[in-house]
Amino acid sequence: MRGQEHKDTLTSINNMCALLLKQSKHQEVIDLLAPSEPAARQAFTGGNARRLSGFLTTLGRARIGLGNDAEQLKLAESNLLEAHPIYMQSRGPTQKDTLECVQALADLYTAWEKAEPGKGYDAKAAEWKAKLPSDKPAEPSKATP
Repeated sequence: MRGQEHKDTLTSINNMCALLLKQSKHQEVIDLLAPSEPAARQAFTGGNARRLSGFLTTLGRARIGLGNDAEQLKLAESNLLEAHPIYMQSRGPTQKDTLECVQALADLYTAWEKAEPGKGYDAKAAEWKAKLPSDKPAEPSKATP
């Protein structure tokens, strides 16, 4: 038995949450991933750091999905800003997972601007959108392997 803190279990939970996210079940995703975050940080180190990025991106996207909750948006920002450099180092700037994280950051700041207008989040959204290919935004990746 592998247990709740094993990397395979955590990967399975993240994969399931990626499906729940596609169904807009944001709170369910947060309820499953947030308690597992400390274990994911322990399990996904070194060569597995990319999996931590996937975990954090899924959690960040779910938090954005709650909309006007400033605390959740702040947590989403923390998750996504941590995930992005890991993707950049492990996958590069043009890989689908990296671009999905960039798109999530643009979405975050767009949502935050709507929730708290006039605080400069629109400029941050524009900065992240500028990092995306000009032809179309990144498509979400499939569940993290």
